Amino acid sequence: MEGVHKMEVIKDYLIFFGVIGGVLVVLIGGYHYLWTVPRTRKRASGMARESALMGFSFEKGLKESPRELFGPYQLFSIPRGSKTMINTIRGELTKGVPFHIFDYGYSMHPDNDVEQTVGVFELDGADLPPFVLSAKAKDRISPKTLRRIGLKMTEMMTGFKKINFPALPSSYDMRSSEQSDQVMRLFGDSLINFFSNNPGWHVEGGGIHLLIYRFDKIVKPQDLRTFVSECREVVDQFTSRP
Repeated sequence: MEGVHKMEVIKDYLIFFGVIGGVLVVLIGGYHYLWTVPRTRKRASGMARESALMGFSFEKGLKESPRELFGPYQLFSIPRGSKTMINTIRGELTKGVPFHIFDYGYSMHPDNDVEQTVGVFELDGADLPPFVLSAKAKDRISPKTLRRIGLKMTEMMTGFKKINFPALPSSYDMRSSEQSDQVMRLFGDSLINFFSNNPGWHVEGGGIHLLIYRFDKIVKPQDLRTFVSECREVVDQFTSRP
């Protein structure tokens, strides 16, 4: 009898936890379809509308990965990085510089997702040395500080080293896989002054491409025009050099 009673108790526990598990599944699924899906669709619709107003093309998703389109840049080499470009906008700046702007993210672990809007600009005829200019975190210990670890680890694994660059603004770090003098020659007084007055940017360069974004920041549809204008200012610093 005692064995039968224990079996009944175990059965009751299994039923209880089964019900709890089912409720959690329903709640998670409901959250996804009632909040995440509409929010994703709203963002795509807003970005499509704003890009059309600016004369750019829009695609919600591309088959190619950013590594396939642009190459193995640091941002696209993070092990748990996204393989897709979401809400992709294609266009050209007034100086004839083609670009892609898209949402791109990666994950440190399930509770530390990074999502940001990235602009990739193609500079015809350029031969930039590989470099990563990154804005330092304002707080020494914060969720954003921890989320930057993915970028730093990728840089170390691919041979990027911090450059001792006294002229660089204290709000930025510079890393490169090449000799530091090549990057220091690239970043003359004009570029140094520009980034001194414009904190918070992450800029990665190499060959003909510039990757421009603000770490872990998604650009809202209503801010797309401003983001394109700000990126144009950054690009101009590299294309107007003597």
